[in-house]
Amino acid sequence: MSSRKYPRIEIDQRAYDALQVESIREHRTSREIATEAIIGYVSKDAITFIDRMTVGPIDQPTTIKDVEPETIEEVCIPVKTKSKSKSESKDKKPSLRNDPIAQDEIYKLYKSKMSIRKIADQIGRPASTVRDFINTQIKAGDLDRR
Repeated sequence: MSSRKYPRIEIDQRAYDALQVESIREHRTSREIATEAIIGYVSKDAITFIDRMTVGPIDQPTTIKDVEPETIEEVCIPVKTKSKSKSESKDKKPSLRNDPIAQDEIYKLYKSKMSIRKIADQIGRPASTVRDFINTQIKAGDLDRR
């Protein structure tokens, strides 16, 4: 299978370190793990769109930048889901434990001396969740107590 080269992406140090550890742990390449993680994260609509773009005739656009926004909507097939109850209908965020972006934001804001309440408001999480996360990180030695 031939492989095209793609622009490199930049990830933060924590994500890079975790990727390296996971590749050693699983005896796989960092590229394999990163690709699997990204493909596992993106929506089915995005995968369907990419599959249609890369399988079609040569004269089709080859990058998303070349595609008109209306075309993306035409190509993507809505994913049918079970109807949700009122309590489930809100946008559900991943747990803080599985959300490295929110974790990094907490680290930055906490180190800038922002209050836990303001951090919680900033990242859209309950203050109790943020407080528990910070206390766990302090106990683990990843954050300094103020």
